[in-house]
Amino acid sequence: MTTGFGADPLKDGNGIVTVGTTAEDIRQITGSLYSAGLISGGVVTTSPTALTYTVSAGVAAFPIVKDTSTPYKPYNQRTVLGPIPATVLTTTAPTSGTRTDIVYAQQLTPAADGDANIVVKIGTTLPARAVALGTYTVSYNNANSNAFVKVGNIDWSIPYGASLGRLVAQNSYFNSPFGITTGNPTGRSTVASGAFHVPTDRLLSVQLTVAVSSENAVGFDNARYCEAGYDIFWDNVKLVTWTTMGLHQAWQEVNWDIDVSTNPGAHTIRVEHFRAKGPGTPRGRGAAGSPYARLMVTDIGPIA
Repeated sequence: MTTGFGADPLKDGNGIVTVGTTAEDIRQITGSLYSAGLISGGVVTTSPTALTYTVSAGVAAFPIVKDTSTPYKPYNQRTVLGPIPATVLTTTAPTSGTRTDIVYAQQLTPAADGDANIVVKIGTTLPARAVALGTYTVSYNNANSNAFVKVGNIDWSIPYGASLGRLVAQNSYFNSPFGITTGNPTGRSTVASGAFHVPTDRLLSVQLTVAVSSENAVGFDNARYCEAGYDIFWDNVKLVTWTTMGLHQAWQEVNWDIDVSTNPGAHTIRVEHFRAKGPGTPRGRGAAGSPYARLMVTDIGPIA
């Protein structure tokens, strides 16, 4: 039988524990409290003079068993909370081309490794029970680690049930017209984009606000009438198309929003503007201090 983490154990007359919290119990409890990832510290610093990575002390939630179900179930996750030791790692540049370095902390286990230490290492892939602290592209001609190119996102750990808050917030300013001109009325332009990482299945809110009118229209000028369209691409796949009402001389501010369920990992979003209808040309407001487009992606929370 098991008991709660922190509850008094039950002992027999000889002082032997007969009911108490096991290591597996603790792993399940912490797995339900924290998603696997970096909690704090564990900062990777490169060098202007050497091929080294310096990792500061920190704390991470190491994934002992990673839940891959859909949707994510926190009670299926197993994590170990542990300190990351401060470490200096020495690397080399490849003899040609490039290489990907992943700096990671890993919880070793007696069953898999014959050890129980937490170690900090470099690899080209992320092993089991490890948390990535930084990912870098290393080129053959790099003489120091400051020349490495940092790529990817840190897998942050968060308390399950917490909100990650604002993931993407971008204002776009354009002179008008932009991307779409009278000579190229079917053209497109990307007006906003972003990239982010989520640690679990999440419900996200996507909001787009635009301020548009019709280029060179005078009043309700049917010869310049048009409608502006906006394609939202999620991980390079079209998610939804939004279209304004009819545009004339006056500025229109239009707001759209949609909720998106997404899986753990890295994601991208992109907004493309195009002329959806009419002979005229949509234009963005574009004045300083007055954004033409505002894209927001906000975390609502975990999917129940």
